[in-house]
Amino acid sequence: MEVLCNNRQNFTGRCSQIKKAQWVVHTINAKLPHQSASRNDFMITEMYERLQKNANDSNAYNALKMKVDRIMDGQDILAKKIDDARRYSYGYARLNSYNRVTADIMQLRDYKLGNCHEDAIAAETILKANGIENPAIVILNGGAEQYDHVVCAFNRDNSKVYRIVNNKTIFVDPWLGIADFAYVLLKKYKTCFSKFFSQRKQGFTIRLIEKTPASPGDIDLFRRSYPELIQKKAQ
Repeated sequence: MEVLCNNRQNFTGRCSQIKKAQWVVHTINAKLPHQSASRNDFMITEMYERLQKNANDSNAYNALKMKVDRIMDGQDILAKKIDDARRYSYGYARLNSYNRVTADIMQLRDYKLGNCHEDAIAAETILKANGIENPAIVILNGGAEQYDHVVCAFNRDNSKVYRIVNNKTIFVDPWLGIADFAYVLLKKYKTCFSKFFSQRKQGFTIRLIEKTPASPGDIDLFRRSYPELIQKKAQ
């Protein structure tokens, strides 16, 4: 899966929690590769900017406009496929608590479709199965285009995530392909997503989504069912 911001961190020289977060990001993208409609939004935005720059060159404008129209048509089809996969996954998830824990991972694995929300929930479940006690799902709103982005968050000391004001808070963002301390990534998002986030002078609006319920039995079953998503002891 393509990484939108070329700022990946090495596994060396980082604290163990950051290494685990980076491993989760790598594992989701390597073991659960999938298409994301929201990734195309950035390409479409850039192409519309190019259209504006070529407004006085009819040949260049028309050729680029045809390309944009084809991408938009494909975007609509992909977005509908993701919506259909979500409806099936959420319907399946109502069967019992374990299915609620694994529904998003099954969607990524079986349909190979999902946006940042599915990525974040998959990260939450995988983190729990790999010894992180209190991961949470966080929505970031950046202002300029009211663009919402969803990531997984946890505190390095295993305390619960209430508000992202803690220098121990770590963001896990498989959609973008990065994981680091929240204060590092909040700055990085403004660079990577400047067209969406730069207008809110006070920074990001952050809120939590209710955590996915998972009993110890659910997590134990998950470990046995998805061994490829469990970190080896030597790592």
